[in-house]
Amino acid sequence: MRLRKFYERWEHEQGVNMVILQGAGGVFSVGADVKELYKSGMEGNFEACKEFFKDLYNLVYVLGTYRKIQISMIDGLAVGAAYTLSSFSHFQLVTERAAFSSPETRIGFHPDAGTSFVLSCLKGSFGEYLALTGEKLDMTDMIMTRLAQNPVQAERIPEILHQLRSLDTNDEEVVRNIVEIFHDGIEVDPDSFLHREEAINRCFSLDKVEDIIYALEAEAAGTDYAWYRDVLDNMRAASPLSQKLALKSIRMARQESLAETLKREYRMSCRAIAGNISKDFYEGVRAHLIEKDHDPKWSPSYLEMVSDEMVDAYFEPFENEAEELDLPTSEREGIYGAEDIKDDISDQAAHLEGKKEVQGVRESDEDILNWAVGVSHNLRT
Repeated sequence: MRLRKFYERWEHEQGVNMVILQGAGGVFSVGADVKELYKSGMEGNFEACKEFFKDLYNLVYVLGTYRKIQISMIDGLAVGAAYTLSSFSHFQLVTERAAFSSPETRIGFHPDAGTSFVLSCLKGSFGEYLALTGEKLDMTDMIMTRLAQNPVQAERIPEILHQLRSLDTNDEEVVRNIVEIFHDGIEVDPDSFLHREEAINRCFSLDKVEDIIYALEAEAAGTDYAWYRDVLDNMRAASPLSQKLALKSIRMARQESLAETLKREYRMSCRAIAGNISKDFYEGVRAHLIEKDHDPKWSPSYLEMVSDEMVDAYFEPFENEAEELDLPTSEREGIYGAEDIKDDISDQAAHLEGKKEVQGVRESDEDILNWAVGVSHNLRT
């Protein structure tokens, strides 16, 4: 709520040329306080949960249709919807300490607050892969998948900030020239999933989660690829229902505007919190954040038990359980922003392809991420 008030005020304030969003304490953001949502939901205070989602999704919409230059600096972990706060920036600066993950299916939820929209814009089937596996990305991964555009060295952030703050212009090209002065090289880790792009596109483009798993199993058979085993382990550790919700959500987002995606995600989030169809959100948070036994008992427990009707129920317009999400669409129509991403994202990192002259070493953020990914075999430190 505070961020939205600030952004809306700055948008109309003369003398404000750009807004810089930066994390504090070595982490960009680990997302919403899901323990607080868990507590409110368990107490039956669903209205508080709905209000939270309304505030968050409205903030995302404002950021996605913002009139002034936005710059994000990710120098640490950015999880799920927290990353979305940076995703609509004109410039996304990421350091060697940056990391991203979309681990919502591990806690029985879904990629929300515009995350399905952002993931749907990635090339090939990377969006489906990241949502279904919760893979943790480092700086190079983020650049090469086009989740970010501008690699920089962490030690140069104070210098970058000084240069940006000294500008008295809203000329995007001037800002771009400053940012590119600090451009750092990248080098793809030999173990990165980026080397499996063809396999990812082959498997994760299939129609159903079951088909994706069958394809991964078939390709892993007769090989010693630990990658296939790790991917399958990660998928099997997630909520079967959430897996199917995430897959459908990302594919619907490819045909939607940001506003349409946020309104649909709001329905999904409200129904996940209400727990009338499944209580997987409460079980996932209990297992990974409350009791920390990391042994959730999903219901339904198998993909084959998750019916199309059950999945579709999360996407249907509300009848009596809630009002649809209200976004300021009429006030913000025609503003360049998120609605243009589907046209522009293919060009975001094109100039970075092949620039691999410096290898970054990322600090491990596993202790912060453990709640979501559990004992993941393929986290790289």
